[in-house]
Parts: sequence; C-alpha cells; structure tokens
Amino acid sequence: MSNQPSAPDAKQSSSSSAKPPLWKRIVHWGTKFRLAIVGLIGFVILVLGGIGTYYGLPSEVLCSLPIFSTCPDPEPMPVPGFNVVVVGFGEQDASGRVTNSTFADGVSDTIYSEITVLNGVDNHRGPTAPGVRHVLGQTAEERAEQAANIAKLLNAAIVIYGIVRNEGNITVIEPSFYINGSITTFEPEMTGSSILGSPLELINGSTIQDSIEFDQRVALLRSVIQGLDLYLSGNYSSALVKFEAAIAVSPDTALLYIFVGNTTLRLDHAEDAIQFFNQALVLAPNYSRALVGRGSSIFTLARTQSIRVDATVTLPAEMTCTRTDLQLPTEPQLQVLLAINCYEQAWDASSDPQISDIDIKVQTSLGQAYEWLVENGGAYRIEAEDWLRAAIETYRNAEDERKPRLQFFAGHALALLGRLLTLGTSYSVEDVCEALGYYAEAIQLLHDDAQRPYNLHAIEFYEEQRKALEIWLDNTTCTF
Repeated sequence: MSNQPSAPDAKQSSSSSAKPPLWKRIVHWGTKFRLAIVGLIGFVILVLGGIGTYYGLPSEVLCSLPIFSTCPDPEPMPVPGFNVVVVGFGEQDASGRVTNSTFADGVSDTIYSEITVLNGVDNHRGPTAPGVRHVLGQTAEERAEQAANIAKLLNAAIVIYGIVRNEGNITVIEPSFYINGSITTFEPEMTGSSILGSPLELINGSTIQDSIEFDQRVALLRSVIQGLDLYLSGNYSSALVKFEAAIAVSPDTALLYIFVGNTTLRLDHAEDAIQFFNQALVLAPNYSRALVGRGSSIFTLARTQSIRVDATVTLPAEMTCTRTDLQLPTEPQLQVLLAINCYEQAWDASSDPQISDIDIKVQTSLGQAYEWLVENGGAYRIEAEDWLRAAIETYRNAEDERKPRLQFFAGHALALLGRLLTLGTSYSVEDVCEALGYYAEAIQLLHDDAQRPYNLHAIEFYEEQRKALEIWLDNTTCTF
C-alpha cells in the first residue's frame, strides 16, 4: 500500500506552508509599528525630561510630561493671612512673544528672596513651589488673568509677576502685581492687576544686583506690601506712612495715590483723600479707580450735612470729575451731584466694568447718592431704586468666585433699597415686608463678608432699622 498522501491531503499540506493572508500580515506589522512609535515617544519624553531638569525648564512644563505625573499638588496657604506669591517672570521678544529665560528667572528669584525676609508676610510661595508657575501670557490681560488664577488657587493676597525685554543696549524690567480682593478687605479701587511704577531700565552687561535703580524698585515693592499688610490689619495710620514712602520713590505712579487716598478716607480725612485722588487723575485722567475714589470722597464730605434739596440747583456744565483744577462746590447738593458725575465717568471710562468690580461699585454708589437726595427731599426715587436693584442683580448673576468680593456692596445696596422703600410716611405693609426681606439679606451678607469688622457699625444700624419696622408691623405677618 502506498504511503503517498491522497490528492486532497497533498493540497492541504501545500497550503499549510504558504504565506499568511495579506490582511494578517498588515495587522502583524501594524502592531510592531505602533509598539515602536510608543517606545520612541517614551524615549523622547525621557530625554526631554532629563534635559528640562538639567536646564531648568518651567515646572509647569515638566509636570505636564507623563514621567513627572507624581509632581506634588499645590497647597493653598492658610486663610486668613497676608499671603504673597512671586511667580516666574517671562521674557518678551521683539515680536511680543513671552517665554521663560534664565535672566527673567533671576529677576523673580531675587524679588522672592526679599519677600521671604519681609515683616508682615504671613505665608509666601516662590517660583518653584507647587502651583506656582511662570506667567507667560502674550498680553497684559492674559498675564493678569493668569496671576488672578494663581491667587485663587493658593489663597494669595498678592501675586507678583512681570516681564523683561531687550531694547537694543537696554534691558527693561516691568514688574507687576495682582491684589486679590476675594479674601481681603481691600476696596475694589485697590484690587486687580497693576504695573509697579514705570519700567526699570538696565544697561546690557550690568546685573540687577549692581543696579541702584533695581534696589529702589525692590524698596518700593517692600513699602507697598507692608502698607497693604498694615491696611489689611486696620492699622491705617502706619499704612499711610508706608504708602507715602512708596510715593517718594515713584511719584508718577497713579495707583499709589489710590492707595493713599483710600487709606486717608478710612481715617475720615475726606478732604485730604480728594487731593490724592486728584493727583491720580492728573497722572491718568480716565482712571476709573481714581474717578470712583474721588466720587466717594466728595460724597463722604457732603453726607455729613443735612439739607433740603432744591430742584432748581444743577451742576454747572464745566464742573466734571476730571476738572481737578476747579474748586470744589461748598453746597452739599452740588457736591453729591459732582460725586454722581464721578461715578458716571468711571462707568464710561472702564472698558471692562468688572475689572476691580467697578460695575457694582458704581451701581451701589449711584444708588446711595440718589437715595441721599431722596432722603433730603429730592425727586430721584426712580434713579435710586434702578441703580440699587442693578447692583443687587450684578451680585446675584456674578460667577461664584467673584461673589465674595461683591458681598460688601450687595449688602449695602439691599439695605439702602429697604430704607428707600420705607422713606416718608406713605409706605404700605407690602413695602415694609419687602424692606424687612432686604434688611435680613443685607445683614447676612455683611456678616459673611471678608470685611466684617469694618461692617459692624453698619450691621448694628441695619438691625435697628429692621426692629423698628417689625414694631411698626405689630402683629401683622409677612408672607415672603
């Protein structure tokens, strides 16, 4: 019997030694190719990580690489506390592009070394701390937003950042700082992002350690930070000394006059405060913070007096808030009308009313000024109510991270609206019930506000107003 396979068996043996189908070969080599690519990417990441570590790439870049997935999480600083963060500065090239550089890092490191030994700073973080990174936005607005995000992340009262750039034989350093109003008692005119003085110029080849001008700028920064710390703690007299020392170093910085003006106003020296806000407006005529500050000071001066509003009295056309060369009117009614002009100009001057919360500041201030005129016999009830309700809506519609900054103004707007509804003798039970609701919400907001110690007198007054309305209601029950 033959051992040769039959015809079908021979065909099967021949096919088993043939090549796999094309689709299987494609899948096989595709898998090998993918594994090779993954390996190559891993190798590149490893090399970049090693180079980045050696050459000092920003920590935010390194931590974005998979091999650095164990980078520590940022740890917010304790609140309350006067907390300061110094981030990595950026270098701006001729096209406007901002990147990190060794020189820029040296500037931020030098500034941070000064912060670490500064009295009054409760907690601080430097450029290499977790959560602190380089601020490298391509525009001033982008950099301010990045600084604000760092302040929020780390509970910082102040974030110091900035850029350096080369202009021929000169290196320009432009330090900036962001003041966080969410966890502090700073007025909105004092919060937000600002450039610290005029740009600092160094001759190429010189070092910041050898620059007297850089030392003066650091001294200016020290005075501002210490002044803000004293202001935050309620030591306004000592804060004033520090801010005035800062002005002596940089007399052309409008923001410093805002600081001094607000501090002087807290010391109940309204006339002096007006002069400081005047100087800020001389340096920056459309500076919304200065316009609001001047309006608040003028209104403070007027409200200490009781008058009967005369409907025929109007503000002269030439008397506007920016005309600091004109003498202030002595009549309280004209002073309040001038304050209103300041608030209106501040609203128009701000390209973004949410910057430094100018929107709710102006709304509340206008409502308060018109309410004062109504209280003294003026026919401005509609204007007062419209602006107060606008302030309340601004608060209620605000993003959650912004609301803590707005509580102070929303609380006072609510109480003023409650008072407006019950002025005179012709109010109804419904008016009183509505006013009681506003007073209750106002008191709660002011209790929860970061400025609560400053609000205590107002809270006591609003409590008295609420109790008086409850007595007026007698046994009538409100259905809110």
